[in-house]
Amino acid sequence: MFNRYLIIDDFYSNPEEILETALKSDRDAATPAGHEPGMLTRNFFLGQPLRELFQKLTLEPAIVSSAEANGRILFNEANPNPEFRVYCDSRMHTMWTGVIYLSPENPGVDGTCFWRHQKTGLDVAPTTDKGLNRFGWESFEALDAFMEREGRDESLWKKTLTVPYKFNRLVLFRPWQFHSHGPGFGDSPETSRVVQTLYFATQNPQQQW
Repeated sequence: MFNRYLIIDDFYSNPEEILETALKSDRDAATPAGHEPGMLTRNFFLGQPLRELFQKLTLEPAIVSSAEANGRILFNEANPNPEFRVYCDSRMHTMWTGVIYLSPENPGVDGTCFWRHQKTGLDVAPTTDKGLNRFGWESFEALDAFMEREGRDESLWKKTLTVPYKFNRLVLFRPWQFHSHGPGFGDSPETSRVVQTLYFATQNPQQQW
């Protein structure tokens, strides 16, 4: 079985410096494909040494970037009407996704949560046509429609794991697991929920890091 989670505290030796640089960087609204709302830096905060480190941590033969948001930093302020949403990414060639929590002052909220769908008993989404058919989905589009509908209803899910938000904590996990992000907080970039977003593939090595 694939390893599901990788959690490391005190990941960066200079998290305050990274946060300070990110706060000074230009930012754009995060795209819906990134799941989390907020403002995303235009700059990437990854380099070859980190690529080699992540390759060692995941025990993968190679690591490449698999999404435009890889290595960018997201600022997510409090939402007075937060929306419950469970996600999975079973079609992406991403093999690992994750975040690094970068808010030194935070209200002790959930960082990342993992879920089991109560009716099907699944805590991971099928990644093959055979797996889809076994649970009554004819295609990945049908699974997407299912998640769009049932992923918004918390009563249909049972939480299996909560990773608390902690400054400078790395959380990597398999993207086909059913997961959700914790709530935004604060009322400015300086006081908001700050995370570095990570998306790693193990193929297509021609892609830029």
